[in-house]
Amino acid sequence: MLKTKMNLKNGIRFICECQKNVEVVSFGFWFQFGSAYETKTHNGISHFLEHVISKQEFETFIENRGGKVECITSKEYISFNVTVNKSDFLNCLRKVADQIFSPRITSEIVESERAVVIEEIKMYQSDFLEYVLDNISRCIFKEQSSLSLPILGLENNILNFDLEQLCDTWYNKILRSPLVVSINGGIDEKQLCEALDYIENIHKENKSYKISKVEYCPSLIVEKSLHDISILNILSCFKTSDIYQHILPEIFTFYLTNSGQNALLIKELRKRGLSYQTFSYYLPYTIVGVWGITSLFSSDNLLEVINTIKSTLESAAQISSEDFERIKNMAINQSVILYETTSERMKFQAKNSLLLREDVFIDNYLVRLSEVDIKDYISFVRDMMNREKGYLLFHNDEISDKNIFI
Repeated sequence: MLKTKMNLKNGIRFICECQKNVEVVSFGFWFQFGSAYETKTHNGISHFLEHVISKQEFETFIENRGGKVECITSKEYISFNVTVNKSDFLNCLRKVADQIFSPRITSEIVESERAVVIEEIKMYQSDFLEYVLDNISRCIFKEQSSLSLPILGLENNILNFDLEQLCDTWYNKILRSPLVVSINGGIDEKQLCEALDYIENIHKENKSYKISKVEYCPSLIVEKSLHDISILNILSCFKTSDIYQHILPEIFTFYLTNSGQNALLIKELRKRGLSYQTFSYYLPYTIVGVWGITSLFSSDNLLEVINTIKSTLESAAQISSEDFERIKNMAINQSVILYETTSERMKFQAKNSLLLREDVFIDNYLVRLSEVDIKDYISFVRDMMNREKGYLLFHNDEISDKNIFI
């Protein structure tokens, strides 16, 4: 398996894993620009532009060859990802790159996608759980932080973006932001050299952007529920600097909820008949990590749910060596399954290179995961327990007792 990673003279970060006996290739262009680099008046412009650019001719070009296109906007990146038969790889790479760097942003495309994005915002807001999760950022980050801005933006902003403003943002901000080109799949050395030669000759100016100052906001935010259910988000915030600080929260979330019905927190809540759905998550950003738990339950179970989560978190820091090794091995096996496809491996490479500033291939990650020590894990869990936490509670009735902090 041939692995290549390098910084090109034009400032593009290139990372590639060539696999033998694989008939497909996945590649992606990942720009470090998203809602976290926007202002309130421009909020949503990154996602809107992702729609506009993906409606260039390359989408039809790829799909007519049986390939797949997936475009993503997050708080910290915009990505254009493609999976094709390896025989079509070079033609598709050139087509996508040409239209990303020299798009035809027309008023017809802008107006068409304006309507589509507004519909997407409405659908997102009508999905109660998605709407609640979007409020996580508002709960844990103070309003002056750009990380608190929603990825989709506001309908009024979308209505007011004009063609000149969109073109200026695309050419002068997004195309100048740090870029990672990630490739994974069945290409040979000749195709790799041709792809590398093409990408090296892309004309690119480079400018780095910084997230506005992040201020953590430990608070209880209560909102009326749209349904006959309560949802509690419990959130902690911590700095990130290396991949180990990403692996530890991933193991923790896996232990609590992601290992299925036998997961520690799910098992404790369900045997008491308390929760309809519970999951934990880890959101990594370049300068901060957000770890959290979300639980759905009926309103009269509030205090019992809180007490069960509290006691479960305390027991999570008292894990035995045997249980730790079991959970770690389950996490390794789940990662092997998750990153089986070329597209997931490619996205893993790109995210780590772009956000962590570290090139990590799946094999390296699995080795690091296997090397995590129980002492590091226990230290991390206790640190999470001792941190102040932010809370977002969607509730139907008046909360008479707001002293619910863990």
